[in-house]
Amino acid sequence: MDPSNRIATLRMGFELLDRRDLDGLLALTTPDVEWPNVLDNSVLRGRKQLRAYWESLWKLAVPRVVPRDFVEEGDHVVVAAEIEVFGPDGKSLAPPSIGIHRFTFQGNLVARLETFRSGPDIVARIRTRFSTNVAEWVEGQRQLGESRGSWSSGNP
Repeated sequence: MDPSNRIATLRMGFELLDRRDLDGLLALTTPDVEWPNVLDNSVLRGRKQLRAYWESLWKLAVPRVVPRDFVEEGDHVVVAAEIEVFGPDGKSLAPPSIGIHRFTFQGNLVARLETFRSGPDIVARIRTRFSTNVAEWVEGQRQLGESRGSWSSGNP
């Protein structure tokens, strides 16, 4: 798949998530997609589990995830995104932060998502999974987030 198409797919996915278009979002994933469950630190497998996860999560919180930069590396696209989480009443539940997301593609679809929580040690924690170029990019994203006050000093 052309890198620009992968990035376009992810941009669409973030928009669908923001609109809560779950059917559209699931259509961008493989049937056996692996996705992190941030509520209990487990891994979801398959569209059925992913659907149940988002439906449950949206009853508790409304995440706003805005992608800011994309880097492609092989079958992966790494995304730096600003994250804010609001309660059902619209009030912020935590300060904004930067998250690093690594999407693994299988053909035209997302097969896996890994998330890396923001914090000053993020580059060290992901260096073994990414090339030096991506680790340097992540460090730049961290520095940019710190300068804007949106990079948390620990795990959310």
